[in-house]
Amino acid sequence: MLIPSYAHDGVLNGVQWINSKGEKQFYSGSDRTNASFHTIQGDSSKGRIFVEGYANGSKIHQATGRTIIVCFDAGMLPKVAKAIGKADDVVFADNDIRAKDSSILLDNFNSYGTGHRKAHISKLDFYLPVLRGADACDMSENEIIELLSKEPISKLPILDIYKINSNLHTSKRLDELFKA
Repeated sequence: MLIPSYAHDGVLNGVQWINSKGEKQFYSGSDRTNASFHTIQGDSSKGRIFVEGYANGSKIHQATGRTIIVCFDAGMLPKVAKAIGKADDVVFADNDIRAKDSSILLDNFNSYGTGHRKAHISKLDFYLPVLRGADACDMSENEIIELLSKEPISKLPILDIYKINSNLHTSKRLDELFKA
């Protein structure tokens, strides 16, 4: 399968090849430094959905009929969001979280997967599959629809580890961080 990638101005800037085993590579000369993406056209009245890879995008498009922006990998999410993102767009990132529950606050972001970190950096609202290690391809169409019908995880009133991490030192206790 050949998937064209485009720059924000619509110029073709690369081609990704996916073989029958699911292995991916870009053809020589493809631009992987700028905001490269592929659009799966659909309904964009509720905003577009930015995803990491083509398989995830196809699965989400099949479930929702919405326009999908395939960024090809998590690292490209913030670049593409900055170049073409709109207020009503969202990210559906892979849930790459690797940490054990007890270490998640103290692991200097190493516990948060790349998809989660890059979705946060994109500044768009984002969703993650509920199961650790899952992506959209691990979900049924009904699970995808149900997840997207809820508040994005980025809007939930949960501990914002990204803001707190810079203030967290091993000598501080967590309750000190929450004093008024």
